[in-house]
Amino acid sequence: MSTTTAPRRPRLPIPGSPVRPVGTLWRAWRGARPQSPPPRAQWPRELRRARRAGIAVILLQFVALCAWSAVQSSRGGLTTDFGLFQQALTLITHGDLNPWSTIFGYRFWQDHGFALLWLMAPLEAMWPHPVTLLWIQNAALLTGEVVAFGWMCDIAAGAHAAQRPRARWPAALVLLGALLLAANPWFVWAESFDFHVEVFAMAAAVATARNLLAGHRRAYAYLALCLLCGDVGGTYALAVGLGAVLSGRPFLRTGLIVAGCGFAWTMLLHAAGAAQGTHIAGLYPGLTAGLGDPSHASMLTVVEGLLTRPGTALGTLWQNRLAAWSNLSPGGLIGIAWLPVSVPALMVLAEGQLAPSPDFSLPGFQQVALYVFVAVGTIGLLAWLARTVASRHPRLLAAAVAAIAVNAIAWSAVWLWAVPVRWLRVSPAAAVTLRRLAARIPAGDEVVAQNGIIEDFTSRRYVYWVSGGRATVPVHTRQVWFVFAPYQGIQPQSVAEANQDIQRISALAGVRLVAHQNGVWAFAWTRAGTGRLTIGAPEARRMPAWAITGAAGRAVLSGATSHWHVTGTGQAGYVVDQAYWRFGAGRYRASVSMRSSGPVNVEVWNATTGRLLARRHLPAVRGPAPVTLTAQLGHVSTQQLFSGWGLWSTRPDPPPGDELEVRVWSPGGADRVKVYSVSLTPIGAGSPGAASAA
Repeated sequence: MSTTTAPRRPRLPIPGSPVRPVGTLWRAWRGARPQSPPPRAQWPRELRRARRAGIAVILLQFVALCAWSAVQSSRGGLTTDFGLFQQALTLITHGDLNPWSTIFGYRFWQDHGFALLWLMAPLEAMWPHPVTLLWIQNAALLTGEVVAFGWMCDIAAGAHAAQRPRARWPAALVLLGALLLAANPWFVWAESFDFHVEVFAMAAAVATARNLLAGHRRAYAYLALCLLCGDVGGTYALAVGLGAVLSGRPFLRTGLIVAGCGFAWTMLLHAAGAAQGTHIAGLYPGLTAGLGDPSHASMLTVVEGLLTRPGTALGTLWQNRLAAWSNLSPGGLIGIAWLPVSVPALMVLAEGQLAPSPDFSLPGFQQVALYVFVAVGTIGLLAWLARTVASRHPRLLAAAVAAIAVNAIAWSAVWLWAVPVRWLRVSPAAAVTLRRLAARIPAGDEVVAQNGIIEDFTSRRYVYWVSGGRATVPVHTRQVWFVFAPYQGIQPQSVAEANQDIQRISALAGVRLVAHQNGVWAFAWTRAGTGRLTIGAPEARRMPAWAITGAAGRAVLSGATSHWHVTGTGQAGYVVDQAYWRFGAGRYRASVSMRSSGPVNVEVWNATTGRLLARRHLPAVRGPAPVTLTAQLGHVSTQQLFSGWGLWSTRPDPPPGDELEVRVWSPGGADRVKVYSVSLTPIGAGSPGAASAA
């Protein structure tokens, strides 16, 4: 009796297969060929249906993002990262083709060399509103996702051609790819944080990589778009080219051309001074310190730091390990091992995780290209598994697909609900006040505003922002408007610093109070000959009581500003509250300048934990006179922003110190209470924490 063994199907060399012995890997590299899927007409019906369903899901995500952008823009809470682009785009549409950014103090082209903005001017001219820029960014994300999803479909079609005709794995992989793109919450976070170059560079880089590996000459057209995204696009092109070189011999020449163009363009822009928005020395202080002039630090400086200080790099990577996990996991994690995308994915990951600051290592716009490349790589690696192990271990592949899908859904469920909590930081009432102010201020007047509420004032030539401490603002127009909202928006300036600045501005000669409602303060100042104005004093710790009026208080703003104060309304409650300072552990002295004809309480609270630290009861206060009391903060709480749950967590980012609050309470009645100012000063061991927005 004889048996016949069916011939084993030859395994085709697949670019991006997992790590294999050196000899096998070398043969695969030499034998690789462009990834050309079968024509779409030859795709099975299940695959075509899966493709249409995936595109529908991505389009629904786009519509939802556009609606969310409209809501976010209506709140007026976009910050200076948005204002940089909005101001430049407005000036370009009005004929200034080389706009100067008063927000950051340099020519716009010097910020990453982002040349695509000039091509967006017609869209801004058709609909000159802040939301236009956000919708353009949404469209860029949609473009990148559609290109990536098309790449996934090509991979799945190639896997189907290598399997039996009735295999259903390719359709499942296409649906999984759409899920990885649509369910990743970090895309929403990236789109929610103002406007950034990285989204556009991602779309161009993914299109370049897909067409390069397919052997299409139009990859060079997408490379040109990538370079128009400035130094960010240049570094992405460098990584895409190197990834192509590692994918196989047929891509060696084109990969080197793409990588060389990306490297040369990045270095050229940096040499020309177009790296003002990159801040390389500030991003990687441990790697660049002592390696030449910090203002001229470049990509080569970081590479030199990696080679000479590997311990510093490893320490930072270990510190950011949880942030790296949260960036990689929603896209499938394993995709970073698929060779065609490994280099760009690892480069984007390293750019964020080598920075000690959580602003760059945590999920957000800086890593948006990583999310797309890892998702594509996950489908590529699963397609390889479908070719090699599906027939022998189908349950293993099914378990992998199910685990990746559940993981993506879990990340979305844990984090999407937190998007409005994190990014809608201006109340609807304050937003209405800000819009009315923006419409009232003449277009030619200069505006000075806080970071978290600057959005409505960025479509003008002269707009500046204050971020805390001492700042000198150039004065270009005869009338200057100051807009502050200490408790609204995403503010690097502390509540105490903002309220102190409000007091200083109110004392300027020729200033008048224009608006005081819904937490928004606006002043109009007619200058008297000076060309510059200095705001703020780093060590000042006294804030005006009339800016921190409580529920039982009423601000009296008549007469000279030195006489402004808060008076009790006759109701029981806090005449003054929300006087916040952020400090570390130590002893502190609160001082309240006030007078009262009846009993009052002066209190110090830990607002972070809601715990009373000190209280002083006084039967009456003759004055105005200072009332002091001492409070002890034994230890700082572990308060932090939401950091997830279980496996779906990211690196916690606790603010420095606890928020201490001074309050003045009155039992109400006929007794008169007047409060003039409040201060809180450290007097014991322990240094105050850095000021931070709550």
